[in-house]
Amino acid sequence: MDAHRLRARLPTHHPTIVGIHAEEAAILFANRPAAVRAPNRRLEDLATVDGRLAAHLDGLAIAGPHGARAAIVAWEAAQESGEVAVLVATHLQASPDPATVSAFPESLADSERGPARQRAVVAACAWNNATLPGWINAALPSPIAERLRIGVLACLRVPNALHADDLAIAAPHPLARAIAAVGELGRLDLLERCRAFLTAEDDDLRFQAAWTMALRQGDAAACRALQGVATSRSRYASTAAQLVARRLPLDEVNTWIEELATSHPRIAIQVAGAAGDPGRLPWLLEQMSSPDLARVAGEAVSMISGCDLAYLDLDGDPESLDEEAERFDPIAAQADSQLPWPDRLKLSAWLRAQSFPASNRLLCGRPIDVAQCLQVLASGFQRQRGSAAIELAILQPATGLFNVAAPARAQLKALSALVQAQQTVN
Repeated sequence: MDAHRLRARLPTHHPTIVGIHAEEAAILFANRPAAVRAPNRRLEDLATVDGRLAAHLDGLAIAGPHGARAAIVAWEAAQESGEVAVLVATHLQASPDPATVSAFPESLADSERGPARQRAVVAACAWNNATLPGWINAALPSPIAERLRIGVLACLRVPNALHADDLAIAAPHPLARAIAAVGELGRLDLLERCRAFLTAEDDDLRFQAAWTMALRQGDAAACRALQGVATSRSRYASTAAQLVARRLPLDEVNTWIEELATSHPRIAIQVAGAAGDPGRLPWLLEQMSSPDLARVAGEAVSMISGCDLAYLDLDGDPESLDEEAERFDPIAAQADSQLPWPDRLKLSAWLRAQSFPASNRLLCGRPIDVAQCLQVLASGFQRQRGSAAIELAILQPATGLFNVAAPARAQLKALSALVQAQQTVN
């Protein structure tokens, strides 16, 4: 059944407010990934966004068939990721129907917009906690179905439903997703199957294999591969560099920082922040003299020391530096636009007044252990929370990677369970 026939079976009129629910939910779904990655958002901020999204989806659910029709009308009008997510979420809330989703498999396969739409389907499944919706395999062609199924498993952290056969998928993109899922789910039994892909021709396969093996094993070959990615033009460069910083011995990391400082200064700063060495704080203060590096250096200082630049009034708002940073590197300036400008003199004075714990590595001002990771997951900014999730996975290799992109209500539940488990251990 295609979308037009399905639409014909639904009521021909729906109140304007129902259409607004569909439009607003689509906007929130589309913008949510940016909120998840934002350096100035916390879990409580994500909960606010999710609360608004839940209210609009509830409005569609209460409207019954009018809500279902509004979701279809919105999807037909735009067919962007937000509209796809609303369509899937609405029908999962009502009664999952493979016939409904079969209306847009070609839309999901679009070479330019397909990946974003597929992520939207995963997000809608996660929102409804739909572990293995039958319509994924029933309504969608392979390999789209394979990618979506594995994506849902990883997003919901369902480790036992990932199979060894998932690492034998022929298509590179779903195979890369399966390799990443091994790392995200903590499937140590499947790690060695990932090793062969460290030399794969496909860039995604090579990166995901290296990331998975470095995260769960600290594998030397994987770390070397990630160092190569970090100095490339890959979209994974920052992710690769920061994982290496957390896995190599600190003396090796500091040597690498010195090597990167000339050719890849931005990556060098991110490595310093991820490594958490308080001895690097003076060097990071020096990097703030460059407008194109000041904000990312401020974030690195916060990652190590735990200072909130805006809250502690250690920031400034020099518009002239905004313009100068834009001339240096427009892409980096855009990426840093939500970061505060550090006031170098104020921040230097604040750091001199601190007494940090005796430790080689800190995360947000405290030595890296399970308790500190849980604290940062509860109260840190999103990028700090992502770092805490990685550190927790390194400390507990067989556990799933905490999903800082999950619906806020699911994160709060998972975090509560982790805190209770830690209290039991103590």
